[in-house]
Amino acid sequence: MLKVTIGHSKDPDSESAISEIIEQCLEQCDSDTPDPIAGLLLAAIDFDHQLILDRIHAKFPNIALIGGTTDGEMSSKLQFSQDSLVLTLFYSDDIQIQAGLGRNLSHDPVAGAAEAVRHGKGQNTETPKLCLTVAEGIGYDSNAVVEGLKKVLGKRFPIFGGVSADQLRFQKSFQFFGREVLTDAVTLFFLYGDLQFSCGIAHGWKPIGKVATLTEVASNSVVKIDGKFATDLYDSYLQGLQPSPEYPLAIFEESGEFYLRLPVGSNRETGEIHFLTNLPVETQVQVAFATREDVLRATQDSFQIAFDRYPGRHPDVALLFSCFIRRQLLGTRTQEECQWVNKLSKQELPFVGFYTYGEIGPMEIGGKVRLHQETFITLLLGTS
Repeated sequence: MLKVTIGHSKDPDSESAISEIIEQCLEQCDSDTPDPIAGLLLAAIDFDHQLILDRIHAKFPNIALIGGTTDGEMSSKLQFSQDSLVLTLFYSDDIQIQAGLGRNLSHDPVAGAAEAVRHGKGQNTETPKLCLTVAEGIGYDSNAVVEGLKKVLGKRFPIFGGVSADQLRFQKSFQFFGREVLTDAVTLFFLYGDLQFSCGIAHGWKPIGKVATLTEVASNSVVKIDGKFATDLYDSYLQGLQPSPEYPLAIFEESGEFYLRLPVGSNRETGEIHFLTNLPVETQVQVAFATREDVLRATQDSFQIAFDRYPGRHPDVALLFSCFIRRQLLGTRTQEECQWVNKLSKQELPFVGFYTYGEIGPMEIGGKVRLHQETFITLLLGTS
């Protein structure tokens, strides 16, 4: 058995919001519902996060809890919202959830990831079925913490989640672990036991124009493509406009499969294009383009793929991770991402998620885990 309860509040007052959320969660329980074993907290950046964590643990003292700040929140209670607070509580007799924490990612993200894995596994000698993570999204190369998790857990161990956000301030985000409000940290859940799950990943962008090769990179910048200024490739398609997230780079590391990296600025004097994360040199790339309809169609594809792949009769909860750039591009149509999840689930399915500075997951179960951008990830969970 896996049961979730979801509380979601738009109240800007931290005390009122967490009171409303706890009441909502309790209203969804009956006399047979056991105590929650874990919680996932997603919050806008300006709440009093310490007060909220204290209130949660006063009510549920034995709960394992992780989470972080976002660029927008989603749930089956209120659909899409900004400046809101969402708490998801997990209940199960069949599934065990253990939490882990790694610190100081800006100093050494690989070591921080290894610390979180050791902490999360503890003395448990069983092999977990899945890892769910929320990590810092600012101040370092967030791709490195994903690589750090893969280094310890294996390249194809199923890892899902997102990097936390601060509503486009790009100063610092917060991560939650137990009663602690942290920054520069990675938090994770390991799930053990009778767990069934599936995933779907889609973005909607299509490569256009010629295939080129990254010939020189420096930190989070691309210096040269095909031996020429990186900006030259974009100029040939954008006619001198600034490289922007609307036109990400499609990165081809394996035949037929690509992921996206979003440009956040450029230097016309040096010809460099700046990105949120590093890019692998000597890989093939293309400029990519999508319309709003393409972006929304990818949301449908992501959920439908996950639903079609689900190994059981019906999942118990959907976890959703979408990029902040998708929210910006969709504008007033952002709500439609949640609406498609409702429409396609075929029966009422609890869901919760957030808009991230980077989405984490494999293209399919057993595939290579990556940090994605401008992408929508659906993770379905349940038991047999």
